[in-house]
Formats: sequence, structure tokens, C-alpha cells
Amino acid sequence: MTTHSKYFYPAAKHLRCDEVIHIGKNCWESTIWNFTGTILSCVKFVLPLALIPIIMKIRNLNKDVFMQSFRIFVDFFFGAWLVSGLGLSSICLFRRICGVFYYYTVLAVPAGLGAFISSWIISERAKHHYAHGLSTVAFQVSITRGDFYIFKLLRNSRLAITIAFMALNATLMHGLRENHTGRFYWLTQPLKSKTEYHEFYEESAVMDKISPIVRSQIKCCAHEDSCDTFIFNGIKKFFKFGVGLEIARHLIYNYSRILRNPLIIFNVFFKQLNWNLVLFLVGYVGVYRFIYCWRSRRNIYLCEETSKKDNQLASLMSGLVFYLYPDQSIFSHTVITIIEIYWTHYYEQIKTFLKWIPLEKINMIHVVFPLVFGYVTHIRTFYPYLAPAIQKKLMHLSTNYKDAAIFTAYHKFLFGLTPQFLL
Repeated sequence: MTTHSKYFYPAAKHLRCDEVIHIGKNCWESTIWNFTGTILSCVKFVLPLALIPIIMKIRNLNKDVFMQSFRIFVDFFFGAWLVSGLGLSSICLFRRICGVFYYYTVLAVPAGLGAFISSWIISERAKHHYAHGLSTVAFQVSITRGDFYIFKLLRNSRLAITIAFMALNATLMHGLRENHTGRFYWLTQPLKSKTEYHEFYEESAVMDKISPIVRSQIKCCAHEDSCDTFIFNGIKKFFKFGVGLEIARHLIYNYSRILRNPLIIFNVFFKQLNWNLVLFLVGYVGVYRFIYCWRSRRNIYLCEETSKKDNQLASLMSGLVFYLYPDQSIFSHTVITIIEIYWTHYYEQIKTFLKWIPLEKINMIHVVFPLVFGYVTHIRTFYPYLAPAIQKKLMHLSTNYKDAAIFTAYHKFLFGLTPQFLL
């Protein structure tokens, strides 16, 4: 970043808004377009995400499922549209206030301001999902460009990132098990020890052969169904979830192609789906549930400490499946989720330790959301080779490709390049 910042001001001090931000328009016309020209593209951006509940429950569709999908669409659309419009319009604002383009007032600060204002207006669900997603991208960029030895090891060694994921997964699942203050979304929720022992038993043909229980009249696990059903239902659910995610991803990447030629949908969905992701999801939940049931059957009367250890063992071993799909975005998502869980769990201790900061008066989402959005937007423009492909595509859709136009104009004026290969 030092090289860019050093030479940016001399090269950009004479640039005007209409040379790089809104060529052929004045600032007011550009502002109107920022809020009108992005409506359809934001619909394209959000629609695949809103369809996931329908895909997940395709065999049990009802009014509630469609209403859930519609609410997701409205919340996420309004959030993407407002953040995009305010962020793009703030570029001209800072150009007029400062008189020139500075390195960080080109996109980072305007994007952060747009996110900050939006965080007070959009729904809780939308801003938390966007903040979480952007934080994941920011951490992924840190892995990609970080000079620390641990970052180099994580991006260059499949074994190292798998071992790290195993440890993180055990930490995360322990935090989920201990959490009583909030709802955190993870691939699966940990089981807890039984509070009562039911004097009946539901047959599990497979698990009975692998690990027969001593007293056949005792229900050994905390889940409601038989062990076979519990494991199979998890595998089936995450198979559908994985396929749904892949369909949503391909809809985002191939939206225009599918509209031009709907028949291509079969080629996109059935030949290009990333089955390694689906295999990871299925294997992860399958291994976790199998090991936990197997351990529960070995000691029917689980005490709390034994149950915690079984949860940690099952979490650790299920992390091995990451070797099949060592994706940095999943790894980064794990890290960010751990931070969220333990921040909530130890909030009172943190507040006491940082007593010079009035944390009770600060909603951290109003701090995190602008910071990470400004950071990833800055990276997208000046270090596009570090930005994940999905981030580029989502920014294209949420801004109706205005980000690509700005990106191209800056690089053309500053470096004499038209970097189409980085768009």
C-alpha cells in the first residue's frame, strides 16, 4: 500500500469527478443514477440469497416459507441498495469537501460513511449479515496478503490450514455450547448432555451394530430421534444446503447468461456445481453426529464434563473433512464467528477490562460495518488481485458495474492501464 499512497496524490490531484466517477454527467445526475440505476442490479444481487429458504424446503413449501423468503429479499435488497447508493454518492461529496482526491477518500472513506449511515437505517438481520460477510472477506484478504509466517503457512499448506480449522472448529463448537445469550449461525449446533433419562429406546439398526448400548431400554442421546435418523437427517439437510448454496452462487455468476439462454441452466447447475463443497458439508455434519452418538452410547449416563469432552472430540474430528475442501472463505468465516461468539460470551469481562471505553453506549455493528466495508472496497480498487472473486461479482451487481467503471478509469489515468483481466 505504501507504493500506491506515495504516488497517488501527485497523479490524482488534478482529477475531477466527471473524469473518473461519472464520465459525461455532473455530480447531481450521478447521485440520481446511484439510487435509480442500481435497483435492478440489487434485485439480481439479492434474489439468489432469498431463494435459498425455498430451495432448502422445496418438498415442504407453504405460505410461511414464501413469507420468510420475501422478508429476506426486502431486508437484503434495501440494505444493498442503500449502502451502494450512499457509498457511491459520498465519493463526490468528499471530492468537493477536500478539493482533491486523496488516497483514502477516493473509495475507502466514502464507502465507510455510506455503511455507517445505512447501519442506523437497515434491518438488524441485513446489517449483521453484511457486516459478518465483509469481515470474512477482510480476514480472507489478510490471509492472502499477510506477511506473517502463520498467514504464509495457512495459504501454502493444505495440511496446516486443515489442522488449524480442526482446532478452530473445536473452539467454535465449545463456544456455541456454552453460549446462552444469542443466536449464532453455524453448520450445526452442538448437542448438550441429557437432563433426564427416558425409559424407552428407538432402534438404530446401523449404530446398534457399531456401538451397542448396554441397557437397551435407555435412550442414550440428547437428540429426539434414533441415532440413525439423527445422522441421516443431518446428511440429507446439508446435502440440500450445499446444493442450494452452489445454485445461488452460479445464479450470481451466470445471471445474464441464463437470462439470454435459459437452457444453459442445466449445464451450469449439473456440470459446474462444486461437489467438493457439498461433500465437505455432508461429511462435516455426518462425522460430528456419528462421533457424538458413538461416544454417548459408550457412556449412557453422561455427566456435563463428559458431554463437553465428547463435543470437543466430535468437533475436532469433523474438522478433518476440511482437507477435502480447504477453502479460505470457510476458514475466515470460522474465525469471524468465533470472535462474535466469544465477544458476546465474555462481554461483561471485556467491558470491565476496557473500562475507559463506554462499550455499553456503543453498538459495535456501527463501528465494524463501516470499517470492514471501507477496507474491502479499498482493496477491491487498488489491490484487485487480492479481492476474492465473489466479492468482485457482488460489488458489480450491487453497483450495476459502476465499481468496474471507476476502477478502470482510475487505473487508466494513474497507470495508463485498462486492467480488464482484474475486473
